[in-house]
Formats: sequence, C-alpha cells, structure tokens
Amino acid sequence: MPALVGREGVSPIEIARSLDGPPGLDAFASVLRQHVDSVGATHVILPPVLGTSNPAEVRVLLEEQLGCTVIESLGVPPSVPGMRLQSVLERMLTSSGGVLLRGHTVVGVDVSGDTVKSVVARTPHRRVTISASSFVLATGKFIGGGIVTDNAGVREALLGLPVVDGMRRHVGDDRPTRLTSRYAITEDGHPLYSCGVSVDEYLRPVDLDGTVQFENLYCAGAVVSGHNYPVHKDGLGVALVTGHAAGVAAAAVD
Repeated sequence: MPALVGREGVSPIEIARSLDGPPGLDAFASVLRQHVDSVGATHVILPPVLGTSNPAEVRVLLEEQLGCTVIESLGVPPSVPGMRLQSVLERMLTSSGGVLLRGHTVVGVDVSGDTVKSVVARTPHRRVTISASSFVLATGKFIGGGIVTDNAGVREALLGLPVVDGMRRHVGDDRPTRLTSRYAITEDGHPLYSCGVSVDEYLRPVDLDGTVQFENLYCAGAVVSGHNYPVHKDGLGVALVTGHAAGVAAAAVD
C-alpha cells in the first residue's frame, strides 16, 4: 500500500479510504500489477478494502489496470462492508424523510397507560423530547446496554420490562452466575445469552402472563428473548428479520 508506507497498525478502514480515490488506487494498482504479471495471475483475491462507498466502481477500475478479475473476500471487524451497509441504510433513511440523530442517548420515556408517548434523548449539550405514534426498542443486549445485570438480577434498562430466558422463565431476580454453565464452551450455550424481552407475534413486549404492555412499542434485535447468538451462529439474521418486521408494524400505527 504505497499511500500507507511507514505507518503501523493500519486498519482495514484506513486502507479502504486510501483506495476511494484515483491517487491511492492508481499507486496500489501499479505495485500490484507487478505481482500479477510476474505469476500470470488471472484472479486477485483481496480483503474487503476496495473503498468505503463505491466498491463496485473501485473493483472495475482496478480490474482495468490489472487486466484480471478482482474478488473481495470476507473479513473480520472492523468491517468495511458493514460500514458500506450502514452508509446505504442511513442514506435511505434521510432520503425518505427520516431524521438521523447521532450521539443521542435515550434517558427517559413518557408513557400513558399502555402507550408510549415520547422519549427523551440526551447529548452532552442538550436534551430532546421526541414524540411519535409508535416506537421500536432496539437497544441490544449486554454490549448495547439494553439488558443490564448485577447482583440483584437481570433487567431491561429503559422501561423496566420483564426479562425472561430462552424458556420464557422470568430471570429478573436471578444473579448472572446462575445463568451460566460451569463450562466456558458448551453445545447448549449459556442461558444468560438467551435472556431478553418476551414479545407477542407482532413483536410487542408482553408481561409474564402474555399481556401486551405497550400497544405502540415494538422490539427488535438482541433485546428480544430466545436468541442465543453463540449457539445459533446466525450472524445478524435475527436483527435483520425482527428489525424489518418491527419497522413495518410501527409504520402501520396511525
């Protein structure tokens, strides 16, 4: 990577950015062409670093300079393909009239009976009250902070919704250690990872008796109970499916 010579700890994202424009791409192609010609390669397989925004265009330009087929392989985080997908989704949101608030953390919820009226989002500089006819709870599990644990038990962080394990057993009063196996790696996984909010067929949160708690709130992603990522190994499949379903349901609310 001529544009990055002399630098240490370069991330895939930085490499991809260096190939976004002609200067970096041309220099890279010139060096790579020497290796292609020396072995008579017909195909070149690269990590997923062919630009951050227009990988198809970058690939075509590189193929023209190398005279062979260029293929991107899969990679590990930090994920350049993930950044590309994120950028596309954000452009779709804003072009459809949506407003993207970066750096806003929801710190409060205003409810009336079984209806969520508004949420309060905070930044270091301001607080914003957001009112809507419907909401999607997609706060994640432990990393995202949607589900929190301590010696008092396991709970949903924002609304205090009941938390159940994969067998729909209430775990609100269980210490996290009770929900883990003595073995670090087990075929059945740890019950702790399947904990989350129980939902009905429309992805609305329900209590321990199956009663819908909020008519206009829909749950998506890791915050939903029953999904044990280390065991199921389905990537972001559950997040994608439930996110789409919850969005469609929320959009249908008057």
